[in-house]
Amino acid sequence: MLVSTDPRNTDWFWLRTPEPMLLIFAAYLIFVYVGPRLMAKRQPLNMRALIILYNFAMVALSAYMCVEVGVQNTIATNRAD
Repeated sequence: MLVSTDPRNTDWFWLRTPEPMLLIFAAYLIFVYVGPRLMAKRQPLNMRALIILYNFAMVALSAYMCVEVGVQNTIATNRAD
């Protein structure tokens, strides 16, 4: 085990030693190299409707969070007076 590790990470499986992270990194590199070659002859999926729905959901969520932050800020400002 490494001597210079952070004692807070000793119980974390992926950070206990460098090998698990190196394995994940190697798997990522293999996926990036092999993935496009496997998909070269396949047709892309038509996900237009799903992407539009996702975008509308993200706009609605962002608007809700913006309003909620504004409301909480107004409450906190009025409470401080």
